[in-house]
Amino acid sequence: MDWLKVAQQFMTGVVNAMTEPRYQVQGVGWLTEAHAALDVPQLSKGGVEAASADSQSSASPDLGMVFTANVFGHYYLIHEIMTTLHAHRGQEDEASRVIWIGSIDSNPHGFDIKDIQGIKSTTPYQSSKTLTDILVLGHQLPQTEKQYRAYVSTATGHQRSDTSIGETIAPVFLVAHPGIISTTIVALPWWQTHGKILGFWLCKALGSPWHCIDPYIGANAPVWLALSPHVEMAKGTKWGSGSGWRDTELIIETKVDIDVARYSEEVWAEMERLRSFWKSRLDSRA
Repeated sequence: MDWLKVAQQFMTGVVNAMTEPRYQVQGVGWLTEAHAALDVPQLSKGGVEAASADSQSSASPDLGMVFTANVFGHYYLIHEIMTTLHAHRGQEDEASRVIWIGSIDSNPHGFDIKDIQGIKSTTPYQSSKTLTDILVLGHQLPQTEKQYRAYVSTATGHQRSDTSIGETIAPVFLVAHPGIISTTIVALPWWQTHGKILGFWLCKALGSPWHCIDPYIGANAPVWLALSPHVEMAKGTKWGSGSGWRDTELIIETKVDIDVARYSEEVWAEMERLRSFWKSRLDSRA
């Protein structure tokens, strides 16, 4: 943490500092390591791997670590199991639901459409969660229809067409966040852990609805989206878990600050480009 920024933000507002912290120091330029092993080697006549201009030009592009962990890995996996997620025509009420986990701390100022992987960002976590908002809330907009239909299609290769999903019902994409909860995902010294929890309770006492603290309460919004019979009403909105002072459990509609319509087409196009590339690369290694 940047302790100078900690002091500055706490002086301007305790609740804001414990809800949307701007003092965390995150890794910049962190990449996955697995992609290097997936570069397809070219063999010389003797069967020895040989580097060439062509092989170097076809080398795998970088993959941002946080981007892959929070967004792209899930995006790729969902497409790979898409056939099992489709419902039969006439069973619209039984359509599968894919619940993406966003964050109350998604910050449009940390997102750059020219760097959707957040590799150059000083806040790659917030960038990835803003990307999640755009991806999910923008998937049914007219400008993303072509990419979305290609993504949810269960046809392959030459069989794929814009009508390939007409015989079945594609899964519904929804987005939720757990509010502010206390977990051990990030290792902290014991005194910071206890200080964090005390700070969360202070925010709750000051009226913050977002400090659920207990992860089980934080799971309410995703579980509600998974089970609610009113899924049509839930579409196109980001939902969050909340809690009152007496642990009254709430589901709260959450404002999204990013202009989803402005960026959704570019986001979906780039996500599909990356998916197609890595699908080809992984298939070539099979």
